Amino acid sequence: PTDRTRVGFGARYMYLLSAGDVSDETGYGAGTSSGLALDATVQIPLTDMLYLKGQLDYRRISLEFEQSGDVSNNLDISKIVDSTIGGTIQLGVGF
Repeated sequence: PTDRTRVGFGARYMYLLSAGDVSDETGYGAGTSSGLALDATVQIPLTDMLYLKGQLDYRRISLEFEQSGDVSNNLDISKIVDSTIGGTIQLGVGF
């Protein structure tokens, strides 16, 4: 809308250090985990000092199992996926 409007995009790959009880090899067996996060930001000036900023985030975490554990084998679980979408709106002052 104006020459001072800012738009940004970001992407991140996540290496999971721990996944809680799901990472117990007795229950779920061997497997791999990964994550991905994407975001988009827009900042619009309202006056010379006042601005409005919005951000939208998408995050996905995936765990895949070889079904060598008791739980994953008995319940036929080979993959767990968790996805979230979040957003924020900020009203700020720039000096």
